[in-house]
Amino acid sequence: MGSTDYVDWITEVMGGFAVPAFLKKYRKGKKYLFLGADFSKDTERMVANELTLDLDGGYYVKEPPLSKKEEKFLKRHNLTHIPISLEERFNMDNEKICSFCGRKQSEVEKMFSTEKSTICSECVKTCKVLQKANYLQEKKKLWDILTNI
Repeated sequence: MGSTDYVDWITEVMGGFAVPAFLKKYRKGKKYLFLGADFSKDTERMVANELTLDLDGGYYVKEPPLSKKEEKFLKRHNLTHIPISLEERFNMDNEKICSFCGRKQSEVEKMFSTEKSTICSECVKTCKVLQKANYLQEKKKLWDILTNI
């Protein structure tokens, strides 16, 4: 027996999925966020179908492309697709990320962190170049003032 057949059988035996009455009442008008679900699979769509009754829509986070079945399910249940991978969205590898350019620690030579922010060695180099350019510009202004006295 395949997994879809098993879910069909279990659903019939149980008279539907056992969604508690308080949840059925609570979910009315709410939106759900589906993380890690795979609506290309019949079993996950069947379970989600029962859970999304009376919802006011929601969000489905999954890296594209979506299957035709997924697109149809999202449309029918008023779910918005957020086309990004979970790993990318939640930085599951826990790498430090530069607060200024968004580079990961593995992409740069060095990363400098405080409690509130992180800056990579590339952004530090850029800051040094900008600071030197500003210094030279100010030095030139001062030289122009001094030579025109």
